[in-house]
Amino acid sequence: MGIPHEVHFHDRIRGQDTFAGAAQLLAESSQVLGWDHVAFFGDVHDLGLQQDDSGSYLLEELGWPKQALEDWVKLKPGQHCPVSRRCAMRSAPFLWSANARSDAWGGHSFEPGQRQMLDHYGQIVIGGLAVPVRHADG
Repeated sequence: MGIPHEVHFHDRIRGQDTFAGAAQLLAESSQVLGWDHVAFFGDVHDLGLQQDDSGSYLLEELGWPKQALEDWVKLKPGQHCPVSRRCAMRSAPFLWSANARSDAWGGHSFEPGQRQMLDHYGQIVIGGLAVPVRHADG
């Protein structure tokens, strides 16, 4: 019996020491899982989009449209992203939805900025699976 992919992924992602390495691992994993989009935050308390040496967003390399990423930055996600807020509070993976009324949110009441953030996500995806990863330093 083999190791489930999510356990293998979790062990490998914790071993990455660069955002580029994490992005490459995510790209490989998304292909294995058949997912269209993957994304990551290097730090849920600092939601700036990581860039490569040329200044391109790493998420562009994972298939996200550049304009959507630029719009996302303008929305100030650090203040409004309900997905990152939940990641900061949890250690277990969870499903999320771009629909604020979805059962995935358990009846949570959203602030206007959070709804705007979910609406922005909804232009590209219907939801996703978030996998909080903690390193030894937190």
